[in-house]
Parts: sequence; structure tokens; C-alpha cells
Amino acid sequence: MDCLDKLRYCGGTIEVAKAFREELGTEKLREYALRMNNSAVIRRLGYLCDYFGVNIELPKPKTRNYILLDPTMPGEGNVDSKWRVIVNVELEGLE
Repeated sequence: MDCLDKLRYCGGTIEVAKAFREELGTEKLREYALRMNNSAVIRRLGYLCDYFGVNIELPKPKTRNYILLDPTMPGEGNVDSKWRVIVNVELEGLE
């Protein structure tokens, strides 16, 4: 979860996304994300789980603002309205 909060220390969203190639303990992921009580972490995790087809139950954002999927990258990209994330990195090919 720390990697989704401080992306600059882990190599960015691409490095986090690579973890989705492995079997994930979704209940632990959910528990840690909720415990952090950080909307950006929950939204980034929710988007990545949806993208990679990982079934996880997370609360939907209650805010109108959008965050960057990767704040270390330029702020342009497609918008995901479900998680209120600006998808500013290319994840294709990491599936």
C-alpha cells in the first residue's frame, strides 16, 4: 500500500502494476488499503484491480476531484470516472 501512496519511491505505477501478475491476497490488500484511510491509495488500487480483473470490494470515491494514477508522470491521460483517476501511464502489455 505504501507504494500506491509514495509512487516516487517504488518506481511508479508500472512497478506496482507488475505485482498484479502474481497471485494477490485480495482480502489483505483491501484491509491494508482501508486501514491507511487514504482516498488516493484506495482509488489507485481500485483502478488497477479493475484493469487487471482482480475482484476486490472497495468503497467508491465520494469526491468530485480526480487524482493522477501516477503522480510522478505528466498529468495528461484518459479519465476513469468510476475511480476518479486520470490514467496517465500506459499499462497495456503488463497483463
